[in-house]
Amino acid sequence: MADPIYSWGVVRQVKFPGVNMDIGHVRNITWAKDNDEKMWAGYNRLRGQYMSALEHAVPERFFNDPSQCNLQGTTTPTPSLPDFPQGISAVNALGIAAAQEQRIYAITQKVYNDNPGIVSTALSAQLGHPEPGAAVAGCGV
Repeated sequence: MADPIYSWGVVRQVKFPGVNMDIGHVRNITWAKDNDEKMWAGYNRLRGQYMSALEHAVPERFFNDPSQCNLQGTTTPTPSLPDFPQGISAVNALGIAAAQEQRIYAITQKVYNDNPGIVSTALSAQLGHPEPGAAVAGCGV
């Protein structure tokens, strides 16, 4: 979301108090050289995690000015500067949860079949996510 700053009716600066970035769908054609479906699925999971990580990493690098805040991983932070604003993504949220030793569950076809109400179809329809269909089809979500 852009926050324009006007002078005499002309935009002279634009600030971004918050940014929403979504990599909704990435297409690629891949297959394992040895025709191993598990290797192919593992690679695609890693690519999905990488794309999710970009959803927080790109805005963090693009919208943070090192002269106004201490970037993450800085070995010599400036005491007078605040920490940088952090982005969040699904992978980032899972990393934070894992660091706090919270339980993280994967909804597989077996879990869904044993607990059909585990994924709210009303919420899924509202958000436009196909989790129940994906779980029924045998995909982990």
